[in-house]
Amino acid sequence: MGLLERISAWDPKEIAARPEIKELWRKGLFWCLAHRRSFKYPMGIKLPQDAFFEYEPRDLVPISDEEIAILCWAAAGTNGIIRNDLSYIQGATIHPWFEGRVYPSACNVWYVHLIFCTDDGIYRYVPHVPAQPVEIQGEEDLWKIFQAFKDGVRQISNQPIRIPEQSPAAWKLTAPFIFKPGTVMFIPVADLTTEYINLIFYLSDAERYIFIDDIKGEGRPAGIEKWVKSGYLNGVKAPLTMIETVVPPVIYSSAAFMIQNLQLAQAAMGLGGYPLGGYQSIIVMGATPVMRGLGFRFNLDKRGVPYPVGIDGHVHGHLPPYMDLDAAVEDLWNVRYQPGYGRYSPDVPDGAKVKYPGFDPEPREVYRPFKDVDKYLQTAIKQSPEAVEIAKAAVHYIWDTYGRLPALADSFIAPNIVQISHVDVKFYEKYSKEGSVWDEHYRHFEVWHRG
Repeated sequence: MGLLERISAWDPKEIAARPEIKELWRKGLFWCLAHRRSFKYPMGIKLPQDAFFEYEPRDLVPISDEEIAILCWAAAGTNGIIRNDLSYIQGATIHPWFEGRVYPSACNVWYVHLIFCTDDGIYRYVPHVPAQPVEIQGEEDLWKIFQAFKDGVRQISNQPIRIPEQSPAAWKLTAPFIFKPGTVMFIPVADLTTEYINLIFYLSDAERYIFIDDIKGEGRPAGIEKWVKSGYLNGVKAPLTMIETVVPPVIYSSAAFMIQNLQLAQAAMGLGGYPLGGYQSIIVMGATPVMRGLGFRFNLDKRGVPYPVGIDGHVHGHLPPYMDLDAAVEDLWNVRYQPGYGRYSPDVPDGAKVKYPGFDPEPREVYRPFKDVDKYLQTAIKQSPEAVEIAKAAVHYIWDTYGRLPALADSFIAPNIVQISHVDVKFYEKYSKEGSVWDEHYRHFEVWHRG
């Protein structure tokens, strides 16, 4: 029986009432910070034999579905509605979403996707829609974590990622212990295309920036000459390299926050884990023959270099082949203002279900943070029509010139990954100083795996 079949039979409230779940809720942040450690060697895995390591592993115990649910929420779950504590004059509409997560995100743009790999295959976790400022007020709300997992897991593939020992991807540093049976590999995948377009929107509308292509060394306007000549764009000159160096690290940081959250959760739960980079992102995504990876589709840019654009039916970038460039720009306008559709549209009541094809193919409910929703929405100042046309012109220029979006960075990237596993305490007792494992590791199986 696969993961989706197992969790379809869940009673989230029964799971939340279990003693181990309530005990976990009471674990303090500062304790978790003090015990955040990497544990590289998974339980049940044959380890290298050398002059130092000479160890026969204990039996394998896979990470349970309930543990995966908690880890997914800790990494990328919904924690409430944002305050959106700006007026329209101050630029409130830079936020296209009101959903809050357990990690921060630039402009509240939710396009870092949490993908995880188990023995059953590859999955994507879709966080649930919050209905109040704080979703989990106390132990009585813990069931929402498991309901969110039950409702929000999508299977991408029924084949887990494995690295053959003879593969060029099987680096001596990591090959003994990653992508192994019984473990869960969490892979945050950052989509740069959405925030890239969102930033062009804001800078051209609120700041009237003049985008300059300094990559080619010519200093020419990046497709927006018309608005420079008319005087509409009269702000500072913004080189493309500035945008290209600002957007990627901001989006990558959300993936890094997920990794940190996972390690804090692993400490509280008495699990082990190992965050790592080093593997080229396109290898993990599946662009090379060294490993099958996540199954991304790739485009070629003007130089013939491959870059990822999405996973068919699951994760789609705001770029071809999933959206033409005009539609990609319009989608970010529509999600704000389109009548009967947009988050800032007065005719969309709270609780209404709306389809946002650029975010998720399934309808998502709309809940807003304002006390006086009608008054707030009636004062809406839409981004100007020129902002939409300028964004389209700039995006077309970048695409036509470089054959990709963004011009320099990959559209999607998996900057860091983390594997979560059970700790083989006997191994660490044998090779590490006293105190390298703690009571949570010793008690884990009697608490979490009583059956």
